[in-house]
Amino acid sequence: MYIAMEVSAKSKTEVPQNGKFKVRFSPTKLTSSSLQNLSIDKIVYNDKSPEIDSVADISTEEENVLSLGAPAKITGANLKLGSEESGIYFAAISSDEKLEDSSTWTRIDDSKVFRNKPAELNFFVPQTLDSSKEYKVVIKTNYISASVTRKEFLESVSSAVKIKE
Repeated sequence: MYIAMEVSAKSKTEVPQNGKFKVRFSPTKLTSSSLQNLSIDKIVYNDKSPEIDSVADISTEEENVLSLGAPAKITGANLKLGSEESGIYFAAISSDEKLEDSSTWTRIDDSKVFRNKPAELNFFVPQTLDSSKEYKVVIKTNYISASVTRKEFLESVSSAVKIKE
């Protein structure tokens, strides 16, 4: 193992006096031969997709039953909403629990979201939802950090939620 300067110089005269250093190593013959026989058993991706654990009415603490105009909360992981295109949506479902076309989804207005944290979203349920239908809550986000967003959106879908007046 040895310390080396990170440099992209073509000759000795182009080498800077100060620079970044890295630790490097030259593998032994035993290390090199051991690596020849390695194989990959499993690849695990860390995609940071949002995960909805529960949807509940804040005032009654009842899960999967929300009241029109009442405060609700979603708990889970990686929920924080990113850019303006991110959002919380109510998607009506058919009898076989399939989501209706995304053009019919009801988006929660940003002004109705009063807590936007990675593990919890709090919002007011829209008055415009039809209490005779069941919905699934869809989270779409591209949040990575306060100053960074993804190019693509990741989404998560809750279990069925009933709406009461």
